[in-house]
Amino acid sequence: MTLMGILSIVAYCAFLAGAAKSFRDNGSTASMLIMLAGILLDMLLSFLPMFGVKSLGADIKVFNSMLIFAIASGLVSSALVSPSQIAFSDIDFEKTTKAAKKLKARAFKTNQEAVKWADIIFVAVKPGNVLELLSSLSAFIDKSKFIISVAAGISSSFIEKSLGSKIPVVRSMPNTPALVGEGAIAISSGRYATKSHLLLANKLFAAVGKVFIVPEKLMNAVTAVSGSGPAYVFYLCELLEEVAGKLGLSSLLAKELSAQTILGAGKMLLTSKSTAADLRSAVTSPNGTTEAAIKYLQKNLFGKVFKDGVMQACKRAQELSK
Repeated sequence: MTLMGILSIVAYCAFLAGAAKSFRDNGSTASMLIMLAGILLDMLLSFLPMFGVKSLGADIKVFNSMLIFAIASGLVSSALVSPSQIAFSDIDFEKTTKAAKKLKARAFKTNQEAVKWADIIFVAVKPGNVLELLSSLSAFIDKSKFIISVAAGISSSFIEKSLGSKIPVVRSMPNTPALVGEGAIAISSGRYATKSHLLLANKLFAAVGKVFIVPEKLMNAVTAVSGSGPAYVFYLCELLEEVAGKLGLSSLLAKELSAQTILGAGKMLLTSKSTAADLRSAVTSPNGTTEAAIKYLQKNLFGKVFKDGVMQACKRAQELSK
């Protein structure tokens, strides 16, 4: 199945919507619709610079919407989707038109119109809004549609039951680095999704990072490891910057040293056949500075505390799951 076509984007509350004819398989075409989180379009549009205009700024609250724009941008930049094949829908049609003009796209007045036109639907609304959203659109969604969920904690079975028919669903768990094309995105198939559906979702998410296919039962673990993972790294950088300041380094230098160190270490880990433990050991010279730090952290149970924290994240993911 080759990606050819149009990208559709929809949001709930302040809806950003669209639809896209996108894939050719044996000569037939399908359309794609993406449902985003309930975020005002003018907030989302303010972050469009991340796709090549001046600078990047991001509020974590708009992650789902930003993610979809990142996917759209990746597909467009790779010539898989044309801007002219993107459309939007919003409660406020003025905002819809504004968004459409920004991307030279078309605009829909209602989500129902967009859903009827679309065959592939990305659901990325807030978890608490999923049921209400699907209920309002269920009359327009049948088993000919394909749903990809980005809604955290929402199982594929919940979506299937909410729609009341045998809808193919793929659940995903992306993380924030997807906004800069370096995401770790886990996907899993629901009861009615085929291998083709999973491969299609893989191709779409590959526009913003590396995709991993996992059993859905592992999604809570993935959430705790890679979903929350960037926050762990940012927290470590935060601490490094604080210490660097006490040691006399400027805040800018501290930030750049910390970020570059983590970027480089990550690349080493990805490109090396060695384990993280092996790489750590290689840089930890006997009686050296690194050993002094590692021994202090181990003595104060840093490892145990960190692992317990990740387990708490997994536990919370299980509590929030539907």
